[in-house]
Amino acid sequence: EDVYRDAIGLIQAKLIQLPYSSVIVDEAQDFGGNAFRLIRELVPEQKNDLFIVGDAHQRIYGSNVVLGQCGIKVIGRSKKLRLNYRTTEQIRNCATSVLSNHQFDDLDAGLDNQKGYRSVMTGDKPVIHCFNTEDEEKAFIIKSLNKFTEAELAKICITVRRNSDVDCYAKALLLNKIPYFKIDSNSTDTVSVLGVRLSTMHRIKGLEFDYVFVAGVNEGVLPLSIIDSNDVTIMQEHEKKERSLLYVAVTRAKRFCCISGFGKLSKFLSSL
Repeated sequence: EDVYRDAIGLIQAKLIQLPYSSVIVDEAQDFGGNAFRLIRELVPEQKNDLFIVGDAHQRIYGSNVVLGQCGIKVIGRSKKLRLNYRTTEQIRNCATSVLSNHQFDDLDAGLDNQKGYRSVMTGDKPVIHCFNTEDEEKAFIIKSLNKFTEAELAKICITVRRNSDVDCYAKALLLNKIPYFKIDSNSTDTVSVLGVRLSTMHRIKGLEFDYVFVAGVNEGVLPLSIIDSNDVTIMQEHEKKERSLLYVAVTRAKRFCCISGFGKLSKFLSSL
């Protein structure tokens, strides 16, 4: 935040000459207020100066921001993109149900909802499994993966909430001689590498796969118990981001999604 403020000050004091005529912003829901104030300073206010795309339903990092309060005029200039070209309608409906009864902003002063949105593709409804033990869940996923060819595995991702769970699945895949590729903060997905993909739910954001196994969706894992506060507002905001995280994970699937856990499933799945 200090760097944002310092950069804004330098620009306003005309100590920096900027060559930009336009700024394009993606994943805008994860930007904070000072980031948008800096973006506004990067180019003069003119036609086609800013192009901003975001979806508050996928906010897993940032906080609510009113663009108008950051000097970015939205009223009369914004449009809603209502057609989904990546996931099937069945997967979209499943993901949307995770967010039910929660309000999301429109990146400005209003509220958004999922009314009017639809997918252009249809397919199988996502499946939800609750197993007795973690080993049973892993055995089911391993058995499912064995039905695919080695080339097809690269179009599949197993995504989990915690890094420790990524390591557990890596060991299970290695034990069963199934090739895999970890997508983490130090690597990017590449079609040149064979094997099923392994990723946390945070890292899978922005990616897409034909098949996605969302594993370990247990109570105590989603939402993850990491908030050391009794403040109701803080706890509600944390749960909202955790719901958005599951929403992101499910919508990475283009054709098929399997959601699973063991013991007791997350309360986020109670509406499915």
